[in-house]
Amino acid sequence: MSIDGELKDSRLDPIGKRICTVTFCPSIYSGGGSVIVKAGQTVERPKEICYPDCELVDWYIDRDLNKPYDFSMPVLSDLNLYAKWVFSAPTHEVCFEDMPPVIVKHGSTVERPRDPKRDGYTFLGWYILAEIPIEDRLFLFNTPITQDINLNAVWKGD
Repeated sequence: MSIDGELKDSRLDPIGKRICTVTFCPSIYSGGGSVIVKAGQTVERPKEICYPDCELVDWYIDRDLNKPYDFSMPVLSDLNLYAKWVFSAPTHEVCFEDMPPVIVKHGSTVERPRDPKRDGYTFLGWYILAEIPIEDRLFLFNTPITQDINLNAVWKGD
């Protein structure tokens, strides 16, 4: 971006007005996107982008995320803006046997998946893998998740 107010690296639109491309680089969480603005005008701050367990801090003009972008300043050249993110809450992984893991915020509960089916068996529930008696291992889905856990399906033969 030009500091001295000159229009640099811009192109012309079909009616001869100078235009600039502003590219938003949200980071590994998204592919980003670009907008075209008339040179000398401001660019709108993108609508809030939401990612689980992350919070958008601000948009920056440098990859090192040291120089915040001022959205009240006119765009005078093509521009890349980089998102800075912080993790807002620790997460834990809940692993159900034969299913993809579920990521859960610390202290929240995990949704009960559909009961699995197995010919010749009745599903008894999801049980925690632990060195405690089986009757104490039935997982209750109103339990706050405070660590990674593995849950196995327990069956009774018909």
